[in-house]
Amino acid sequence: MPLIAPAIAAPARLKDGLEFVEHYYHANGVTLGAEPGGLASKHLQDAQNAVMSDSASPFRFYFIVDGKSVTGSFRDDQVVAESEKFLGWARA
Repeated sequence: MPLIAPAIAAPARLKDGLEFVEHYYHANGVTLGAEPGGLASKHLQDAQNAVMSDSASPFRFYFIVDGKSVTGSFRDDQVVAESEKFLGWARA
């Protein structure tokens, strides 16, 4: 992945892709979306928020914490606290 990520995940390509998704959703009447278990990366979440969470977006988009990643990385007694850290990544 480190060798191909700069080509396929370049900021301009990511932005273009997110804008495509936003326009696609809008053109097809989507008013609500959710991504269960996705974007466990603050940088990727910020990029998606920049496109999908601006005031002009005609829909709302929600993110659900990836339980497999959190439970795989933390002890059972830490899962809730670690999951709640993701809540601060959203933009209203």
